[in-house]
Amino acid sequence: GSTEAAGPDGFGSGRHFEDGQYMRDDGAVFAFGATEAFSYEAWIRETARPAGESTAFGQFAASHGWRLIYASGHWTCELINNGFWSTLADTDFSADGEWHHVRCVREAGGLVVRIYVDGVEAGSSTADLQDVSTSAPLVIGNSAYGIARDSQWFVGDIDEVRVTSP
Repeated sequence: GSTEAAGPDGFGSGRHFEDGQYMRDDGAVFAFGATEAFSYEAWIRETARPAGESTAFGQFAASHGWRLIYASGHWTCELINNGFWSTLADTDFSADGEWHHVRCVREAGGLVVRIYVDGVEAGSSTADLQDVSTSAPLVIGNSAYGIARDSQWFVGDIDEVRVTSP
């Protein structure tokens, strides 16, 4: 569960999450192969920092998937394949009470991942990843489906979650 929140445009299209709240979409299953280009993005406004990591959204179960997570002092795009984690971090803007647009992009070929914050590239990484597809649903406000992640609750507002593949 979550409650309606005004989005970055000032209208009520966003969702507000408190500790322990999340949403899941069982129909939104994205299967990205080893070399397929794709991106995932959202407007986020973190209002508090729970203990541990904080996951805004993603599609992750067991050892495959992708997510946007705050860990080790940075927002990070993570791609996961067989337990191998490709991460890249940007500068910290969390819990400043402002809306930020965050976009993670995996380029065609599957080796380069970039993170953009408010339209500006904040980092890039090269990784030897394979298939990151999973049958888990899209989860917003927490880390993963079917895995206990009680310390990874997102506290704040999320709007306009988008996952695309050209």
